[in-house]
Amino acid sequence: MIDRITSFEKWKSAEGKKTVSFEEYSLLHALGIEGFYPQTLALESCVEIIRLLINRSSDFTQSSIISDVEKFSFSNTIGLGDALCISASIAAKDERTVCSECRIDRAGKEIAAGQITVELSSLEEIAERELAKTIWEEIHDTP
Repeated sequence: MIDRITSFEKWKSAEGKKTVSFEEYSLLHALGIEGFYPQTLALESCVEIIRLLINRSSDFTQSSIISDVEKFSFSNTIGLGDALCISASIAAKDERTVCSECRIDRAGKEIAAGQITVELSSLEEIAERELAKTIWEEIHDTP
């Protein structure tokens, strides 16, 4: 979902870029609904940026599973070709959970924001460590 990681601070924040593709935009056509980018996919992109932040911050030993979404709202729709900036900043962390403030911007203007809490888990329980490292290397701007 995230095309490129553009900023990363260990256990603090991550920011990434996402451009809405034709396939994502037209997913609802089969259901007879006019094309738009579903809010659930935008929310999933926020969860992904948190997961990538945790993967890299833990040197690829931890990952996360969504636990709670609070006060998340959209002020506008997302359309075909929109270039989105998706960011997550860790607001609170303990040994079992991470709570992040997430934001989605388009052309410098906020279109969605809210708080997402995830439960920490062993990366090896969810995915292969080397695969997670390879994905990070492919989408991160700098080494």
